[in-house]
Amino acid sequence: MERQCMKEIETEITVSADSKTKEGAVGKAFQSLRSEAAKQIDGIIVYMRPLDVTLEEMKISTSTEKFLFFFLPRKRQTVFIKLRIKALVDYLTLEGD
Repeated sequence: MERQCMKEIETEITVSADSKTKEGAVGKAFQSLRSEAAKQIDGIIVYMRPLDVTLEEMKISTSTEKFLFFFLPRKRQTVFIKLRIKALVDYLTLEGD
């Protein structure tokens, strides 16, 4: 017996990440996209394609750290980003009858 197992759904997922750079934070957010989608979808994800990306929040915090309180000051930057991503997800449903 043959039946169609592939299904397609459009879903909206909110992800957040932090890093030293904006590019790193966005990269980490997209890496966590698949695991967040797997929590929402009951099936095996085959393919995901982002349709729309909305920036909900971005915080850049800068701190200065010094060796022995005043030697060799250097600035540290941390970027926090929160994205709402609308994605098209193709997945398989393999339920036994």
